[in-house]
Amino acid sequence: MTSDKVTSTTLAFTNDGVLLKYYYAFRNSTPNTLTTSVQFEFPFRIHRMKAKDKEGELQVTPFENILPHTTISVNLRRPVAFGQKQAFKISAFIEPKEGIGKWKETYVMDWGQENLDEIVFIRTNPLFVSGIGQWKRENDSYILTPVRGWKTLVSHTRKGKTIRFEWGKPPKYLLKEEFMLRADTPIDDVKVKFFIPRKTEEQSTRIVKGGCETKMDQSKNLEAEATMEKHGNGEWTYEILYEVSLRKRSPVPSDLGKFSIVAKIGEKFPDLVKETKLLDYSSAEIQELAKAISKDTDDLRKILQLTFEFVNQKIHYSENGERWPASRVLKERVGDCSEFSDLFIAILRCLGIPAFGVLGYVVDLREKSIGYHEWAKVLTGAGWLPFDPTWGYFGSVGISHIEVAHEIHGHDTWYSGFRAQGDLSKAHTETRISLLDGEP
Repeated sequence: MTSDKVTSTTLAFTNDGVLLKYYYAFRNSTPNTLTTSVQFEFPFRIHRMKAKDKEGELQVTPFENILPHTTISVNLRRPVAFGQKQAFKISAFIEPKEGIGKWKETYVMDWGQENLDEIVFIRTNPLFVSGIGQWKRENDSYILTPVRGWKTLVSHTRKGKTIRFEWGKPPKYLLKEEFMLRADTPIDDVKVKFFIPRKTEEQSTRIVKGGCETKMDQSKNLEAEATMEKHGNGEWTYEILYEVSLRKRSPVPSDLGKFSIVAKIGEKFPDLVKETKLLDYSSAEIQELAKAISKDTDDLRKILQLTFEFVNQKIHYSENGERWPASRVLKERVGDCSEFSDLFIAILRCLGIPAFGVLGYVVDLREKSIGYHEWAKVLTGAGWLPFDPTWGYFGSVGISHIEVAHEIHGHDTWYSGFRAQGDLSKAHTETRISLLDGEP
């Protein structure tokens, strides 16, 4: 048995895989025992592993082609008796085949332990890291180390379970959106209205195929309208292809400003602090929670973190098929990404902090799939920053997130709208979004 462990972990990212370097020191604290080996396991497929102490290499079993969650034994050079200390280093190469997602030249990996002391990106570009740290550049490498006052790198919030790494070349996603309408009654001139991913500092969009008319709505969303194609049996369809180019994300600023100053600025954004049907922050429960969160502090980061962690940790994720107001979400303690974001935004608006919902997509780089999602944007002393309380991303979101529309002026839903000459009250509609593995 060992105790008084000291560990240090470095991850080095390349376009060929990930190199893990791990320092392990311990003291045997169990009387009348001898420690002859130390066991580890990792959630990734490891191509090969080595270990050595100050005298040379140690035996590792198994040492190559190690499956995820396999027990790995490092055999010590000699038994360690009660009270004695021992230290060694291990290095392992993590294969991209398992545990690492890839989309062309973009990579993603989640690290499930908050014990990272140094992150190095070797001749590759860090696109997003959901961890708090300080960056420096050395030649063609980027190095991330803990910020002052922190012993190790931690996820965006203290209660986070993983740290996400995205690196390589910024991706270009080719998306196909399909709309279908089927009606039993005679209809004509069927049109569909939808949003195209908006242009931001983090992304741009190019329509590849599909005729449509576009305009900016009052929330500066790119609203499109297209005529659907008529088929037999009362079926109408429309399809559009567009390419979304993503850019690398900025690290989360360490200083997010003063609460009192941001709340004062918030008076200039009445639409972003007002109460709505969904953001019903006049409820006694939300008022009480907001008061407790902001008590005795003017540190906006602390207020945002307490609000963020409450929603992320106290609300149970469940797709309920409808959209509840924030007060009900707080009472029931359940909801999906829309409810997570709405409650987060409602608490902040209750405090006078401008915030709004972001409607969009998230790409799963492992499964090569895409789905609908919602998160939030909040005004801070460092500007408007994204927060995803569902996934646990604080002050930044990854290149897996694609913004489509901002929910500012009372949009209760962002799904497609259909209109036609005739009765659509009983029409059946479907909308699908898919990720295409190809070039435009």
